[in-house]
Amino acid sequence: MTRERALAKIALGETSSLLVSSEVLAQTEYRGPPWDLSLLEGIELLEDDGVPMASDLHRRQMNLLVDGVGALMVARGRSNYYVSGDIFIYYTPEQARHVATHEPSEERAFMGPDFVFVDGVTPGPRRSWQVWNEENRYPDIIAELLSPSTARIDQTVKKWRYCHIFRTPEYYLYEPDSDVFTAYHLVDGEYCRARRGANGRVYSEKLDVWFGLWQGTSHSYTASWLRIYESEHATDPFPTSEEQAQAERQRADDERQRANRAEAEVARLRALLNQ
Repeated sequence: MTRERALAKIALGETSSLLVSSEVLAQTEYRGPPWDLSLLEGIELLEDDGVPMASDLHRRQMNLLVDGVGALMVARGRSNYYVSGDIFIYYTPEQARHVATHEPSEERAFMGPDFVFVDGVTPGPRRSWQVWNEENRYPDIIAELLSPSTARIDQTVKKWRYCHIFRTPEYYLYEPDSDVFTAYHLVDGEYCRARRGANGRVYSEKLDVWFGLWQGTSHSYTASWLRIYESEHATDPFPTSEEQAQAERQRADDERQRANRAEAEVARLRALLNQ
């Protein structure tokens, strides 16, 4: 038995009653090439596990993170990155074939994080993230939005894979319905609770921002949202592209109103002079 397979059994046995077969555990033995791409012949890679997000609030939270980080990269003049949500990650041909040929309820082989960020890669849309086509790159940041139906697997099986297979440096979990935010950073090959700063915020070295909660209204929903901040003590989160556009429209509207008031005042003064 390999060390990683043994660790997987220990991790799953201690933290969860979920059963994972030896076939799925065997996938953890592969972290890189040579890839046996012949295993992909004749199969169609799934892009959706058929399970909708837990709620509309979860979907809006996912979009808020994706848009916020995308806007941050644009503001920094960056293009060599990838940010997305609810996308399948295929890390070996063995895992990809297993996902395509098994029902998700049978085995926990599929990996579809709610939020992923990968730095220093070719920009552009993907239908799925296939590690063998991405120069063996795994996500630098992953976030999962917890719900009663997903919390256990997000905190056990997925956490173990993100740590020991993906080696993802930063893993964030947020439960929108209870406002519980948990953060892990990879330290010496293991996930450790991240240090908290002001207002419970967590510094992200990969993005050079702080993750923290923000109480406010987004898309007509007032809730507590997981957002990014440019500094530990920043009052407001970094605005999304839509928020920036709204702010620009508001500035333009304010400017028109000031111009109209000034024009009305000039007209009033002229009328007084004429009198």
